[in-house]
Amino acid sequence: MVSLMGVFVNVNASEDQEMITSNQVLEDGFLEETEEEEFLNFSTKVNVDWTVKPQILKRSKGFTKKAGSIIYINLKIFPHKKVRIGVIKGGKVKKYYEVTTGLEKEIPVKDTDTYSVFVQNMTNSTINAKGSYIK
Repeated sequence: MVSLMGVFVNVNASEDQEMITSNQVLEDGFLEETEEEEFLNFSTKVNVDWTVKPQILKRSKGFTKKAGSIIYINLKIFPHKKVRIGVIKGGKVKKYYEVTTGLEKEIPVKDTDTYSVFVQNMTNSTINAKGSYIK
């Protein structure tokens, strides 16, 4: 949420918003949790209902994607707070959007590798991420 002269504006990833890429998966002061969701190997859609505490990066289990495919993410954030939502490639490269209300995006896969979907809580209060992703 951005405050301009007392007016609050929710921020969702727009079509023209740039994806941020970082070689630092976990910044100083943050902890990481892996969600222990269960999904079948042949299933592609994974439902998400994550509680993410302050200064936590919560990620899915890793899954393999081939170059030229996509990862579709559709997550809503409650309450509306600043978070990062995206993917981690090979456990080393983080690609994400900074949003407050959620994210609905197709993320192109350029390299065959192992990927995880993540939500990183950038605030000092607990948030909930609900929705799904297609791996």
